[in-house]
Parts: sequence; C-alpha cells; structure tokens
Amino acid sequence: MQVLFVGNSFEYFVSHRLALAEAAKSVGWSVHVATPPSKRGASLQSHGITHHLLALDRNGINPLHELRSLLRIRQIYDEVRPDLVHLIGPKSVMYGGLLARWQSVPAMVCLIPGMGYIYLLGGLKGRIVRAIGDAGYRLGLLHPNKRVIFQNPEDRQLFLDRHLCSASEATLILGSGVDPQNWPAIKEPEGKPIALFASRFLKEKGVEIFADIGRQLLSEGINARFALVGEVDPGNPSSVSEEQITVWEQDGIENWGFRQDMPEVFASCHLVCLPSYRREGIPKVLIEAASCGRPIVTFDMPGCREIVQNRVTGFVVPAKDVSAYRSAVRRLLEDANLRQQLGLAGRKRVEDMFSLDHVIRKTLDIYNQVCPRS
Repeated sequence: MQVLFVGNSFEYFVSHRLALAEAAKSVGWSVHVATPPSKRGASLQSHGITHHLLALDRNGINPLHELRSLLRIRQIYDEVRPDLVHLIGPKSVMYGGLLARWQSVPAMVCLIPGMGYIYLLGGLKGRIVRAIGDAGYRLGLLHPNKRVIFQNPEDRQLFLDRHLCSASEATLILGSGVDPQNWPAIKEPEGKPIALFASRFLKEKGVEIFADIGRQLLSEGINARFALVGEVDPGNPSSVSEEQITVWEQDGIENWGFRQDMPEVFASCHLVCLPSYRREGIPKVLIEAASCGRPIVTFDMPGCREIVQNRVTGFVVPAKDVSAYRSAVRRLLEDANLRQQLGLAGRKRVEDMFSLDHVIRKTLDIYNQVCPRS
C-alpha cells in the first residue's frame, strides 16, 4: 500500500507530519513525500522515505508556474501510483485533490491546518479572494472517497456552512500532537523572567503586537526580557522586514533567530506569547510550550482557544485587546507562583489531550476507513 504526502513545505512536513509518516511506515505502508526541497539541505533518506521534489509556491499566482505545479503533481502520481494521498494545505488540497479524482487515486485524506490570512481580508478584495478559495476547495474536494481533517471546530463548521464537504467526511483532530517525553517540563531558570514569541515573524501572528508590548513595558521599567524566536518569511505578504527586526533590537527586543533546539529554548524562558489574530489551525508551538510547563498568553481566536484555558493554563485575551494582553503579560512576569501553577496545568492538559500517540492513532484510523485493505 502506497501513501503519498503532498505539501508546500519540507520543513512543515518534518516538524508536523514526519512522526505520522514513520508510524504509517511501521505498520506496513510504503511512504512517499512530495514537497519543495528543504531550505537547509535536510533529507528524508535516513528515515527510509522517498522524497519527490515539487515546486509549489503557496502564494504564487503566475499561471505558468501554477500549471507547472499541476503537471508535476500529475507526474508524481503516475510514478508512485498511490493507494492514498494525504494532502496538506490549501494548494495541495486544491491541485492534488483535483488530480486525485482525475487520475482515479483510490482514496484521499486532506488536512486543513488553518484558514490563513485570506479570511482576514475585508472589503471587495476579501470577498473575491474567498470566492476563489471556495471554488478551489470545491474542485479539490470532489473525490468520492475522502476524509477532511480539521484542527479546530470553527474551521470544520466553516467548511460545512459553505458546503465544501459533508459532515460525514469532516473529522476533527486537535493539532499535530507532541511527544511529552521529548518536550519535558523543566523548572524555570533564575534571573530576569523572559517572555518569548516563537513563530514566523508575520503581522497576523502578532509579532508587531508582542514587540510593541515589550518596548512599552521595558520603557516603564519592568524587570524582564522579551525575545523573538523565528525568522521572516519573504514569501508571505504579511511578513515583517529584517529592517523592522533591527529597529526592535535597538529598543531592547532580543532576536534569537531561527532555532531547532526548541525544548531548550522553552526551558530558558518563563512564559510564551502568541498574540495571533488569524484563524489558526492548532499552533503546534503552543502545544510544545504547554508540554514544557510554560504558561501562555494568547488572543481568543480559533485554534488558540482550544489549547489555552483562561486562568487555568494561561490567559486568553479578547481578540486584538492589546491593553488586556499587556496586562496579562505583566502579571505573569511579576508572579512566579502563578506561572508555575498555570504551567503545571498546561503540561497535564497536553498529556491528556494533545499527545502525539493520540493524533497518530486517530489519523491511522482514518486511513483504515478510506483504505480498508490497509
């Protein structure tokens, strides 16, 4: 039985779906992955997984480039002849789903990891972009034997309301899961408390809000540090610039850059902030932070509210209420006992609801539903 994962990012696949692919391989699937090449030269060879290179730009609109992507996916389907395709992200679902039906791939699983910035756009432009997106999803979801995985109930309901899939095809799995053993809860370090923002440096992820709050609290004399972990995303129109990061650094906001040792990063901080005002799927970084016993401050947005329980594992602030967000950050920076209390509760919630084993088991069950022979 051949399963083919199709996505627009090698790094996303490795961080969010590699463990699932290895689990599928361990129970007898032959695993193939189609993504663009790794930005850092990484490889799947050591995992026994066949990697097919794919040029798929998540934000591209050049008709020639999009046609090339379609033709390349078709070529990969012809080479692999998959029994099941697992499509990750909007373009993968739209293009890969259309071709899966056209080429009679027996079964299809689609992952909707969040609705992204197009559902934040207002006015005529927003309506046009969403209409195009809905049309693309309709074409991509015509396959008669499919399941669509959503990471939060709001996204699932949005697809049902827009008649993009049926209730029997829509499945809810909260997040990508983490292995609590690999993300241990470690006692917070001594010294000035550190508030951490860990994500791509996108405006709708709240990086500007975090930096502005940090600069204001530092100007008021708070005894704390504020750090950014991540990198700019030149391919995303919402990304801040390197010049902006430099300005923030001059005002005392630390830039720790892209890090691969995130358990150690979380162990070195005291609380984690994600003031995102976009429709998230389930931000994996928040599950990882909670597993490491760190309290979280976030806005009341789909995907974030599923992880953080207000005043139980962190603070859930009304969306875009920057003043309330700043107050919550200040309170946690100044109250070590509260941080410990919320962090321990967050760790237990991850163990109960967001473990990697739970997510893998539910996903493989879906594979068995659409591919009974597996």
